[in-house]
Amino acid sequence: MERYERIAALIIRRSEIGLTALEEQTLQAWVEQDPLHRQPLLERTELADWAPKLRAYFQAKADEAAALTSDLDRSLDRMRAAAVFTPAAPTRTISRYWIAAAVFLLLVGGGLWWRTLSIKDASYRTLALSDTSRGLRQTAVLTLSNQQKITLDAKDQHRDLQDSGVTIQHQGTGLVYSSSPGKTVSHNSLYVPRSSQYSVTLPDGTRVWLNANTTLTYPTSFSGSAREVQITGEAYFEVARQNIPFVVRTSATRIRVLGTHFNVNDYASNFITTTLVEGSVEIDFAGNLRVLAPNYQGIANLVSGDIMVRPANMEQALAWREGRFYFKEDALEDIMENLARWYAFKPVFRGKVNGKYSGVFSRTKPLEKILSMLALDGGFTYKIQPNDVVEITPQ
Repeated sequence: MERYERIAALIIRRSEIGLTALEEQTLQAWVEQDPLHRQPLLERTELADWAPKLRAYFQAKADEAAALTSDLDRSLDRMRAAAVFTPAAPTRTISRYWIAAAVFLLLVGGGLWWRTLSIKDASYRTLALSDTSRGLRQTAVLTLSNQQKITLDAKDQHRDLQDSGVTIQHQGTGLVYSSSPGKTVSHNSLYVPRSSQYSVTLPDGTRVWLNANTTLTYPTSFSGSAREVQITGEAYFEVARQNIPFVVRTSATRIRVLGTHFNVNDYASNFITTTLVEGSVEIDFAGNLRVLAPNYQGIANLVSGDIMVRPANMEQALAWREGRFYFKEDALEDIMENLARWYAFKPVFRGKVNGKYSGVFSRTKPLEKILSMLALDGGFTYKIQPNDVVEITPQ
């Protein structure tokens, strides 16, 4: 049984986040053992199409046929009742044929699996969750130069605001500042609360998408020798190309660009991460300079004072822009910290939870569902308290 769980995990990971060279070699060796093993990898059929194929396989095993065929029918019925599938669009969530593949493998191994997958390994566990479409909240609080605070919501369409002679268009999902050269320079700040995302188009045409629990401070009109903004939290920038440098200040770094696309993560921690999508950026961390190439990230270590540059997992770095959590070999403490920023709870650990976790989850899923999936064989139990505290106890 353990071997089939391992193969099922490899098939799903191959679709979700990719395999290492050794894992790919292991999977290919299994495929070459029997032509039937190619079907989960090559055939993209509907779930119902797998029933006769599985029955044919089990009937070849006379001693097991009667019992396993009955189990198969019940398992498929439970899958149809429990599983929620998204349309066939390019996503990284598990689709029908991958779920069917895992069912096929675990049934062959003599067991039943129909809801999720758990690997009983203290050092590594992989979990995956089907997606739903409930929509992301798009709310924010805008603070004008006179300190007036305005709550913004996607339901309030096409609302025009004014500050220091500059027109600010509220278009529901974001703000758009008019280009107003020569106007008096004042500063606005945009705060995006937990469970929300928002965007703003700055006066120079630069677009910024803000993740939950993020604040961006910026001028209502750019002038002088640099276009400068400040951020706490996480944001994705598409900088309008001009001869005047664009500067992003975080709590401890200074990022200088002319025109590029990049992501900055400066949540309260010991690291500030800049991930470059295209163009070029220069990171200044206390006089320590690094230049990034596309698909690389610079990680400023606030404890050691160093900057580490490494190839980036772009899908993981930008998953929040697509409404997803993307975890790859992450500690449970880091996962809970990430979830807490979105769902507005305080994680309290009643001991050390060992192991690394990987998985892709929709941000539209209720917290209870994500926690229950993580806890299915994750080495811990949890309890949601009425005061927005989640207690986590190692098993």
